[in-house]
Amino acid sequence: AELDFGKVLVGEISSKTFTIENVGTGDLVLKTIESPPPPFFIDFLSSTCTNGKVLTPGGIGASCTIVVRFEPVNRGIFSGSFTVGSNDSDEDPISVDLSGKGVSFLVDPEEGTLGTEIALAGSGFGDAKGKVMVGGAPLKILEWTSESIRGSVTKVLPIDTPFDVVIQPKAKGAPPITETGAFTMRPPEITEAPENGRSGDPTPLVIKGNFFSNKKGKVLLEYNVGGSLKTKSCKVLSWPVDPLSATTDGEVQFTVPKGLAPGTGYTLRVTNKVGSDSVPFEIVP
Repeated sequence: AELDFGKVLVGEISSKTFTIENVGTGDLVLKTIESPPPPFFIDFLSSTCTNGKVLTPGGIGASCTIVVRFEPVNRGIFSGSFTVGSNDSDEDPISVDLSGKGVSFLVDPEEGTLGTEIALAGSGFGDAKGKVMVGGAPLKILEWTSESIRGSVTKVLPIDTPFDVVIQPKAKGAPPITETGAFTMRPPEITEAPENGRSGDPTPLVIKGNFFSNKKGKVLLEYNVGGSLKTKSCKVLSWPVDPLSATTDGEVQFTVPKGLAPGTGYTLRVTNKVGSDSVPFEIVP
């Protein structure tokens, strides 16, 4: 069994509940609960599982709960475990692995593209607007308070690499606040696309996906002629412009250009300033 607390701000507390249920035919008798190492703690006052607790199958008393707290006081990745003894010969003791990460501030979303709006939540940012750097590139600041920042990604970064996010408060002498590997730039990701189309057909076709960016890119049809790669540009009718659809669940509308022979040897590609993604495509008669 496992409880993952994810990312939690340093100095704050996150609680999760683990349930033990008797699914057998006889009584399950719990024994000693061995506590995990800090920064994980068992909240015994809120837990209903105790040493000597008898769980009777098939009724209200068939289960009990153990409340576990994660209280990071430093940044970093933490792991631990706790065990619960029982009279179950198949699983004695019951072992639960714990994991969590203490962070200086929360980054949402943790991946995106050009035009993605990033929200930072924490404390100690200062009331006056400072600077935020993502992988060494400045974030365009849209909102700034002492506990939250909202900014837009305007610079291309190498794809699929986790970059540090650094907050520099404006106050004189204030040290930077860093969260390592907190944001990753992603290339276009096609999740749904037409399998075929007719050359010169004015009917719009739709590509759905993520990380298209809010900077209009291109839709291309690639094919080989005599071993040479050829490319034809499709007419793009619409492209995501708002930060949300530019990052997730975006749609691109396009039409198939004229002059393409029927066949299956085509590649439909979506490309922007960050990268590209492609799927097979067929030109039908």
